[in-house]
Amino acid sequence: MSYLDLPMTASAFIVPPWHRPSRPWCVEHPSFLDAVTVISDQMEATEDERLLLRLRLALRVPQFRADKISNTIAIGKLAAELLKDIRNSQAPYLDRIPVEAKAVISDDDFQLEPLLADDARICHTAFHYIGAHRIGRHYGLSLRASRQAFLPYYSLTFSEFDIESADPFIREWLSGLSLRVLSRAHAFRCAPYNAFSFSLSRAIRNLSENEADVDALITYVNPNVGFTGATYRATGWVPLAEEAAKYYYLNEKYITVRELSKFGLFSSKDLARGLQISGAELLPLRIYALPVSKRSRIHFHRRGLHGKQDN
Repeated sequence: MSYLDLPMTASAFIVPPWHRPSRPWCVEHPSFLDAVTVISDQMEATEDERLLLRLRLALRVPQFRADKISNTIAIGKLAAELLKDIRNSQAPYLDRIPVEAKAVISDDDFQLEPLLADDARICHTAFHYIGAHRIGRHYGLSLRASRQAFLPYYSLTFSEFDIESADPFIREWLSGLSLRVLSRAHAFRCAPYNAFSFSLSRAIRNLSENEADVDALITYVNPNVGFTGATYRATGWVPLAEEAAKYYYLNEKYITVRELSKFGLFSSKDLARGLQISGAELLPLRIYALPVSKRSRIHFHRRGLHGKQDN
């Protein structure tokens, strides 16, 4: 049974272009997120499972029609299905979840190293809320003294910038700069509190050494799942743009635009069977940027790209 009632046409699957924020960003979330949080917290699960469940449930609930979006029975049933999927996908890797570490990170105890593609795939598909692998340069944060093959406390993936819908915006605002996308960032709950800033600074250093042309990093923050962007603002990222949010579902399961394109599912024939779009009202996706080279910092300053968009 499908809870969607929107007609599917090829034009409905065009990725919206970027635009500068029309107002300062503040902490906000869609109306359905409260119900998602309550139901996730009621599930018999570990804290890690509840957190991932809440995020993945927030991606799936917008597929419901308006009369189902606040139906706690329907959301509860979906939550149970998602929790089962989460457990099945993580089961082979439970013995690789890192153990509790020191609360504060230091170079004496931790190291950031390139992460094997296979381990990055595990983090992306089994533990990251999007559940889809991204190709790129992967890094993982681990204990120096560890002799076991644990997954990293924190993992980062930097991918090529290939967002065609952003081309007009990039030509206007970031012309001439070489960009990379922070496409995946994942932390286990036992990671030290400053793991992101520690990992990011060392990843940037490695990127600069191995990809000398990198000028700035781009990343998305999705307020529709409860993210605020506070971690990015605290580490120097600045508000850059917004993109209208739309979610896609194949046979009622969330699927990214990249996966749709990869599998050639944008043809009208495929649109007519099993491919659907979210019907719930969603907040715009927030796009942050971080200048990492001298010329990009000068460019950002001259163009007035700074953190003053945030409240």
